Amino acid sequence: MQSYAETVAPIASLFSVSQIESLLYAFLPVRLEAYKTGIYAIDTFVVTASVTLLLILFKLMMTLMSTMGRKNNLMSHNEISVMVEATHYDDYHSTPNIYHQALSRLISIHAQENKHGFFKLKSNTESDHEEKEPPSFHLVPQPDQAHTIRHGENSFKLTFQSTEKKGNYNHGDVVLPGSEFSKPGIRSSRTDEPFICVTLESTNNQQTVSTVSDFLHSITRDYMCSLQQKKTQSRFEYAASGKWVRLCALYSLQGLDTVALSPANEVRIKQDLDSFLNNKAFYKRVGFPYKRGIALFGPPGTGKTSLVFAVASQLKRDLYFINLAYLDSDAELFQAFSNVPAHAIVVFEDIDTMSSALSPRQQVQEEEAKFNLGAFLSILDGHTLEDGIIFIMTTNHPERLDPAIIRPGRMDVHLVLTYATFYQMRCIYRMVMDEDDTSTLDDVYPDLEKDMREHIIPPSEIMQIMVLYRNNTTLIPQQLVLLMEHYSNL
Repeated sequence: MQSYAETVAPIASLFSVSQIESLLYAFLPVRLEAYKTGIYAIDTFVVTASVTLLLILFKLMMTLMSTMGRKNNLMSHNEISVMVEATHYDDYHSTPNIYHQALSRLISIHAQENKHGFFKLKSNTESDHEEKEPPSFHLVPQPDQAHTIRHGENSFKLTFQSTEKKGNYNHGDVVLPGSEFSKPGIRSSRTDEPFICVTLESTNNQQTVSTVSDFLHSITRDYMCSLQQKKTQSRFEYAASGKWVRLCALYSLQGLDTVALSPANEVRIKQDLDSFLNNKAFYKRVGFPYKRGIALFGPPGTGKTSLVFAVASQLKRDLYFINLAYLDSDAELFQAFSNVPAHAIVVFEDIDTMSSALSPRQQVQEEEAKFNLGAFLSILDGHTLEDGIIFIMTTNHPERLDPAIIRPGRMDVHLVLTYATFYQMRCIYRMVMDEDDTSTLDDVYPDLEKDMREHIIPPSEIMQIMVLYRNNTTLIPQQLVLLMEHYSNL
């Protein structure tokens, strides 16, 4: 026997409550003509009350019939069904359901073998592809198309089922969430993402709800393994629209070996990151939020942004850039950070320019700040965040920030990046040269320390010279001297 939803829902969906209400208002006054009193207020009240009562009875009848239909359907079939929602929402978080993502992928793969059906093409724009090649895509089956999946000795029927939005549902409105279709940490504005109904047709007494649970765990483990193999690091930015938007994949780097730091900074950043990654149990034992803060100070061109990307490459993590100027209230502040996934790196680039709320408290006019400093400090404390998040701030002017922002416990590591030292010049030279070229900067420029001075030239300028003249290294000494003369006269 077909369920109520399969037989009646398509007909009921043709009419909205407002349409039925309009029909009643057009029909009832004629039918109630014989009962009119001639008093406008009373007659209007009677018509309005009658329409309201009929609408209530109509909605009650539909609800009861739907409930009875579902009960009859369950009693008439020897089956177990589980509804899997796409996303869980609370006041601040929207968490994609990993089980829904795994089922979505399984249905998409299975749909490729179908000889008939109605599908929607979903372009996977987040996947990496060659410049002249189109991105990959998925053919997504539409709601109410059942797909039978064989798993071990059991058969499962998987079906997308549209959810109602303000009393209506749209069969053409289907989104498959997941890292292949959307990125975790980006809250969807949609509230009508389809459920997936998982049905096990029980054929023996050995099949129970745990059989469905084992199936869901198995396919989700496989899905998570495939994600790990395909994972590419990405850059996200918080847009003025109030959403995290994926901009691009991060280019391949070799971690901290791609930046030229002073020996002290090299040791400090590597030791701190290793300690953080290997001591999650310690944070849990002492009750500290498992997060870390890194503050990078220094003038322009000293490698602050390069270090941010190098850290992301070293840890194989996504970067989330945010401009606090986009946030107009404490609520928006908490909303933005509640959607940052675990183990992400959140970047405040040139944080001193973002908001007057971050200035030393004696300099802040309350009417100027869109959010409170206290709310931002609460974010940095990490008690409302997912585990493993690393904050990185860059600034040319740390004195323009309230001291509470960069104190230890919030910004645990302070690295001061300076203009180039001899050590950094030598490191940059080796970075740009081919592996089979074993020369050093001292081979090319024996009088380096005699002719040049430290802390004069930005490392970014040194890098440009090395890259430009890497195939004609005899010109490097002359170009370095010209650079030094230029910056010495500034």
